[in-house]
Amino acid sequence: MKKITLLLIALAFCLAGVAQNKVDRLFLEARAGYLFEDQGTDFGGFTGDFFNLQMFGNISDKVSYRVRQRLNKNPFAEDNILNATDFLYISWQINDRWSLDFGKQEIYIGGFEYDYAPIDVYYWSGFCNSIDQSYGIGLTAGYNLDANNKLMFQVANSPFIKSQNDELLSFNLIWFGQWADCWKTIWSVNAAQIADSHIADNEMMYYLALGNRFEFGDCYLELDYTLNANSFDKGKREDDFGHSVCAKFNYNLRNKLNIFAKGGYDQFYRYFTYQEDFTYMGAGVEYFPLNNKDLRLHATCYYDNTDNRNNHEADLSNLRIALGATFKLDIINKK
Repeated sequence: MKKITLLLIALAFCLAGVAQNKVDRLFLEARAGYLFEDQGTDFGGFTGDFFNLQMFGNISDKVSYRVRQRLNKNPFAEDNILNATDFLYISWQINDRWSLDFGKQEIYIGGFEYDYAPIDVYYWSGFCNSIDQSYGIGLTAGYNLDANNKLMFQVANSPFIKSQNDELLSFNLIWFGQWADCWKTIWSVNAAQIADSHIADNEMMYYLALGNRFEFGDCYLELDYTLNANSFDKGKREDDFGHSVCAKFNYNLRNKLNIFAKGGYDQFYRYFTYQEDFTYMGAGVEYFPLNNKDLRLHATCYYDNTDNRNNHEADLSNLRIALGATFKLDIINKK
């Protein structure tokens, strides 16, 4: 793995040296810190969460590409040669309205929380944690309705594949929209094939995701609602639907300090088994000591009821406190 990582870095520098007219931005990013976690016994230690290589560039006036490689993740896990690759795709802007993306890309099955880069998220909803793969190989056709609204239809790997050879697909229709200056949306409808030893192959999981963001000056509020249903396990429950509600409030002070709170409630399917009454809440601060976003310091506190879902007792057996930093190191930046 170390040899592969070194080869990737060397390749990136070679591309930067011989094709600078085509590489618009190339940078490394990382997040690390100290985590305190109480799960019956005290635990604390330094952690390294992310170490990514990102590259953006253009092949021609109408064709661009993006790469994001996780350098601290096993690239060949579970028979998936692109396991550590989030993005490896090309985009063709056919005209002012139409575009095509092909390659390893985000599987569009969620709202605002799901759309964040993982390095920018400190804890997730139950819905997002129930997704095995958020990135897959596929083809996406985009259509610009106007400057603020875009429809995208995607056929890609299923988010439930265990390896690249599972041949399971997802079919996703997503709308990145804006209803007013203060109201932005990410809405999607989705069907994803799943396979498991307990059910027949190629059964379907269906999603409806309604992500909403309301912006008021230096504040914003994100509200995501996700409904998921299945075509299997009929008759074992009174209904066959899972629900997820996630809310995040953020206040920005002079572009130097973010103060946020986030929480939610989930009843969802996890590995094809219905889970219920998952609640979580947390808060944190982010500080940007420089006059840009290249360095971010954070402190967060998080709690969920994972260990107490059956008896609903209130204790702090799943409390996590994290301190850390996120930084970017530009190698090429033409903007």
